[in-house]
Amino acid sequence: MASRGGSGVVVLSVVLGILALAGFVLSIVFYGQATSAREQLDAYKRDAQGFIRDGERNSDQFREMLLEANGSNSSLAGFLTGQFRELSSKVSGVDRETPKSLTSKINAALEPLGKGNLLQGVQELGGQVLKLQQDLKESDAVRQNAVDSLSVAQDRVKALDESHQETVKTLGTTIDTYKGQVDTYRTDLTKSAEDMRGAVDKIKRDAGDETSRLNDRISRMTDELLVAQGKIRSLQAARGKDSLKPGDEATLVDGEVVALVDADNTVFINRGKNQRMVLGMSFEVYTDAPAIKLQADGGYARGKSSIEVIRVDDNSSTARIVRSTRGNPIARGDVIVNPVYDPSKKYTFLVYGNFDTDGDGRVTPAEGEDIRAMVAGWGGKLTESLTGDVDFVVLGERPVVPPAPPSDAAVEFVDRFIRARRAAEQYDRLLEQASSTSIPLLNQNRLMTLIGR
Repeated sequence: MASRGGSGVVVLSVVLGILALAGFVLSIVFYGQATSAREQLDAYKRDAQGFIRDGERNSDQFREMLLEANGSNSSLAGFLTGQFRELSSKVSGVDRETPKSLTSKINAALEPLGKGNLLQGVQELGGQVLKLQQDLKESDAVRQNAVDSLSVAQDRVKALDESHQETVKTLGTTIDTYKGQVDTYRTDLTKSAEDMRGAVDKIKRDAGDETSRLNDRISRMTDELLVAQGKIRSLQAARGKDSLKPGDEATLVDGEVVALVDADNTVFINRGKNQRMVLGMSFEVYTDAPAIKLQADGGYARGKSSIEVIRVDDNSSTARIVRSTRGNPIARGDVIVNPVYDPSKKYTFLVYGNFDTDGDGRVTPAEGEDIRAMVAGWGGKLTESLTGDVDFVVLGERPVVPPAPPSDAAVEFVDRFIRARRAAEQYDRLLEQASSTSIPLLNQNRLMTLIGR
């Protein structure tokens, strides 16, 4: 019983030892496996870091891709690989591109476009393609219209060519007809030329005879002309008094100063209503009659004073002094002159040309009416033709003749040119006639000088 108990202890000890050894062995085995597992886990973690970092796992984009991968029953890597292959195939046409090579190709394609992203560049190119398609469509329509027009033009050219051929054929026939007629005309013309040469020779002979006869007649008429010219000179000498010239006016004295009133700066003159004096008439005052004769240059010296009539009585008038010369005052017995006025007769005036009575620097034919109105208002007589009873010719500026209008000018321009040329020719005739007949010739300045204006 005791040995049986002792054996049991031994067996138990052995069993326990074996178990302890087995546990130790298992512990070593498990430890080795745990160590290997940890190493594998660390390797997995390192590999996982190559795919995604710990901080990237929490990004919204990663989670969205993970959800899409789970939805397609694929791993994230498989999902992304499939998506990249599809994208690579659509972008470059090759599904084996790497991200770097694909990015390089995209950048190379975007660089000429100056765009920052592929979608924007594709959209712009798409717009350009649509525009090019539209332009192509319009160009095609234009081309088709051109083709249609060309076809019409070709048909027209063909019709014109056929018409031209027919015209050439007709002209050929006509030319042949004309050629025959020309040959006939040439024959007739040659015969006519011979006849005309004979006629010309006869005319020359007859003309020579007629020339001799006319020369004899001219000689006789020349002798008769010389006799007639002698008679004309004799008649002109006998009737010289009837030629066109003014009356003999030794002076232009119209009156004289009979008294002075220094206080009123007025004078009295010996002409009044009975001598046809007019209120407002002006006179130049000279010392004596010889001072107012016509000078060599055709003008008159200005008087020493100018007066204007302010009151008219029966045989005298009162005038105010409107201009005087210092050191040469008006004196009793001084004579007064106004070429328009004469106490015993009416002077006849011919007024022609362009005048400037308003002092604006422009001469016009219309302002000649102011000169005529002044002459008529002061008792002068007006005429439009230069005859022997004309006392004064008052000429303004010569009318201006514009350039001759072209042959196709309007009627009103031609008529205006003709009127201006006739007016200038009339002015020249009056100037020449007045100068040759010694009629006193006044321009506006000389007239105004004599009347004290």
